[in-house]
Amino acid sequence: MNRTYEWNFPLPRTHTGMLQGNGTFGTMIWGAGSVLCITIGRADFWDHRGGMSWREIAENMPRASLHGQAGNEIIGLWDGLALEESHPHHSHLAGIVPFDVFPLADPRWQGILTRSLDNWIYHGIGLWSGWCVPRAGADFQG
Repeated sequence: MNRTYEWNFPLPRTHTGMLQGNGTFGTMIWGAGSVLCITIGRADFWDHRGGMSWREIAENMPRASLHGQAGNEIIGLWDGLALEESHPHHSHLAGIVPFDVFPLADPRWQGILTRSLDNWIYHGIGLWSGWCVPRAGADFQG
């Protein structure tokens, strides 16, 4: 069976790319200008070097990557990078919903969570991927 896929370039980030896969092997095709990028993944490839147990992870990992001065922190995308524009997804807030990892009774975390959600709302939906809209509606309904 022949199939034709059409995507309008540029696709400047991996999250905007064309997905191809068969359940075990997958690619994401993306790029801009004269650069074509192909990100390759394989479902059965695992890192066999070992690592921390789930208990060690829970005890030693921070609840979130925080960004900003003490008393004015927000949840960052990762260490050293705050949400500075609308972003294709909002997984940096997954600790709020669905994972519920924050002590909501702690005033410090209440402030961090409020500032983080305010920052996310401020930047709006401009660059969200398609699945962000229903997820945001389900996760953060009022």
